[in-house]
Amino acid sequence: MYTTDFSKDAERGLEYVKKLKEVGAEEVVIMHVIDGESLEAMVTPCIWEGKDVRKCEEKIERKLKKDARKRLDEVKKKNGIQYKNRDKYRKTFC
Repeated sequence: MYTTDFSKDAERGLEYVKKLKEVGAEEVVIMHVIDGESLEAMVTPCIWEGKDVRKCEEKIERKLKKDARKRLDEVKKKNGIQYKNRDKYRKTFC
């Protein structure tokens, strides 16, 4: 499993993913996680503005997924890594 937040530090971990590929690994799971506190912070302005929180959460979720897919496509193209899209989203804050 390769976890990433798309930072430079996480990018260095790709070297190990490439080595796994070289030694015959058939699949490496790439996971991008956004913590609940970050999501909560993104929704807070909607609360202040009196907007529908659920709609704001859905809009933010769509944007985050779109951005992550784009960045994963860049990782794939740059490093020759194949991946399957297995979107999982779980709200971890109340």
